[in-house]
Amino acid sequence: MVDRDSRLLTDQLVIRPFAFYRKCFLQFPFRMGFIIAMEMFQATMLVLLPYAVKGIVSAADHHDPQSGDLWNSLHDPFMFLVYITLAMVISSRLSGLVLVYTGAVFRRMPRLWLFRHLLGHSMGYFSDRHAGALGAKIHDVTHGTAMATWTLLFDFIALFILFFVSAVTLSLVYWPLGVSVFIWGAVYAVLIGLLTIPRIYWIEKASRARAGLTGYIIDSVANIFSVKSYARQGREEAILRDAMKGEERAAFRFGLWGEAIHWTHFILTFILIVGGVSYAVASYERGHIDLATISYLFTLILILSTNARNLTWSLQSFMEYVGQIRDGIKTIMPPHNVIDPDDAGTLAVKQGTIAFNIVISIKNRTI
Repeated sequence: MVDRDSRLLTDQLVIRPFAFYRKCFLQFPFRMGFIIAMEMFQATMLVLLPYAVKGIVSAADHHDPQSGDLWNSLHDPFMFLVYITLAMVISSRLSGLVLVYTGAVFRRMPRLWLFRHLLGHSMGYFSDRHAGALGAKIHDVTHGTAMATWTLLFDFIALFILFFVSAVTLSLVYWPLGVSVFIWGAVYAVLIGLLTIPRIYWIEKASRARAGLTGYIIDSVANIFSVKSYARQGREEAILRDAMKGEERAAFRFGLWGEAIHWTHFILTFILIVGGVSYAVASYERGHIDLATISYLFTLILILSTNARNLTWSLQSFMEYVGQIRDGIKTIMPPHNVIDPDDAGTLAVKQGTIAFNIVISIKNRTI
């Protein structure tokens, strides 16, 4: 019997994948907040690196040989670069240190919540579900929750800060460039979102097919003795082949969605590189910016395009994790069809009897 507090805890999350994920994420609010702050700070320092290099180039370009050694002019912008690099390294390792302690225990309570809710189901729930598939779904949900969290913290938030700080710093140098980067980032986010949200069904279906196939394999291996004893190899292989065909079809659709994401990314990246550099050269020709700003802009574009490309892969992984969570929660955490009253006490069974109400006799053999 599942204790009442555990049942109330899990019933609040029934068929609500986002509520389940939010509860998992908020297990360690201070640690998560610290990691977010460090990742935002680290992303800011990364954007300021080419800005510091721009200062060094500008100082070298305007250096007067009669004023003394070149390092006298480069000292302040060079030390600014050193401080930014040290700050980026320190913030990165502080975030990683907290992650070590958080990641080790992050999956503990989600596993217990799923297991407790599973215990509350009636026996009829388990009659048409594979034990291996249920076990695989518990793993998929907890693994997906953890990996979705790390992707959100270390990829999505960092990229958002990169775009925001890039637009701000470019605006400080020459505001039309900053506005252009901001518009490009907004268009990128909108297009990727429009390609992602309508495809959540495909993603969830691919996760369900993969988890189901894993469950079939686990159950077949667990029953390997009966498979070998009763010569059921052909039947088991037929089941696995059918399951694999379903998974392959779902994975193919999922791959098509991923390819559309990549095409969108590279088209937008082409526009950013060619358009940004062309606009910067035209601005230089009109005397609005100097060569150091062009170098700064090109370096910044390379950083943004590289991180945006990584985001396309991270987004595919993230949505697969979301599909795992949605499918697993819908399977394991539907409402219990047999529920104890709120004032129910602990069931104490001291003895029991078995009564045969209907006995059938065929050819003097009792059944």
